[in-house]
Amino acid sequence: MLGSILRYCLFIALVAAATWGVYQLMETPGAIVVSFANYEYTLTPLAFVVLAAIGFAALLILFKVAGLLLALYRFICGDETAISRFFNRSRERRGFDSLSQALTALAEGDGAKAKTKAEKAERLLERPDVTQLVTAQAAEMSGDLIKARKYYKALAEEKRSSYAGVKGLLELANNDGDEERALKLANQAYQLRPKNAWVLDNLYNLQSRSFDWKGARKTLAEQRRAGLLPKPEANRRDAMLALAQSEDAEELGHHESAKRLAIDAAKLDPLNADAVSKAVRYLVAAGSKRAANRLITKAWGFTPGPQLAAAYAA
Repeated sequence: MLGSILRYCLFIALVAAATWGVYQLMETPGAIVVSFANYEYTLTPLAFVVLAAIGFAALLILFKVAGLLLALYRFICGDETAISRFFNRSRERRGFDSLSQALTALAEGDGAKAKTKAEKAERLLERPDVTQLVTAQAAEMSGDLIKARKYYKALAEEKRSSYAGVKGLLELANNDGDEERALKLANQAYQLRPKNAWVLDNLYNLQSRSFDWKGARKTLAEQRRAGLLPKPEANRRDAMLALAQSEDAEELGHHESAKRLAIDAAKLDPLNADAVSKAVRYLVAAGSKRAANRLITKAWGFTPGPQLAAAYAA
């Protein structure tokens, strides 16, 4: 919005400056005398400026015509692509200029302009590998999600741009709240970029929300190995996931597995009173009171509290 206002103000200022310049030329006294081939031409300052502008435009046209004639000569001499290259160069220049304007509009947050310029660049360049991503992002910014999804899918199908396409589709699925589709796309993105921080973070969050504790722990281990999480935070999250796994195993009647997971959770994060209490209960039931005592004493040294006291008393 601010960019559009500034452009309008600049346009008005340029028109005002041009009007003032013409007025000054009309009011300027005197004349300009041009001598050529024994002829003299007397011009007013305004007429001279207009004539100079016409001459400059004529010179530009002359260069274009000369380039076309040269391309035609090369075509006659056997270069079958000379004429097509002549027109394609101009087309490419305009295409890349539109692409540049689309990128600038994206950076400015002007989705409508970005979409218009990206579509123009796509028509002129005929280079989908260059324009599709910009067109998709511009369509998304301007609210045309159907078109954005179409272009992201096209990108995902090409090997060189598959990650960009999948990432765009994943962001759209996240924004739509479609977690089932988002999880599938996050797994695809993981196959393409297994060490990417953004991919791992999305995959971990989606797996956690879909109660895939085993998958989330695997992803968390990848994050830990890649150095994307400090060790205390990684251990805290891992303990929560292991505790959730233990509760699921207990509901299914897999008591040995539930016990092992609860003990893992307590060792990973002694600050997690729920994990410690659960592990102690399992150890006592199995007759391992010394191990239960060591575990709860260690946890008490970090965070003494009523939950741990009740577990110790039990």
